Amino acid sequence: MKRSNDNTIKELLERYVKTFKLKNKLTEVELVNSWESIVGAPIAKHTTKIYLSGPRLYVHIDSSVIRQELSYAKAKLIESLNEKAGYEAVGEIILR
Repeated sequence: MKRSNDNTIKELLERYVKTFKLKNKLTEVELVNSWESIVGAPIAKHTTKIYLSGPRLYVHIDSSVIRQELSYAKAKLIESLNEKAGYEAVGEIILR
């Protein structure tokens, strides 16, 4: 029998995330962790830094050739990242 003040762990975690406004940070962590699965290991190996600031994803690449190739695939990358996040988390990718 469930009491009225009993909450599931999921409900408590969702309330915690909402109260402390952690959704964006959790999304950033999820996107950074999924970068290798989206672009592949060879490209991820050349990624030195990646972070989300607002709707912009900043990606630092140590190879100019890979940076140029990724610039051609920005639209596809944004689509894949937003699909992974479940909402429009990334609006622009800035390659450096």
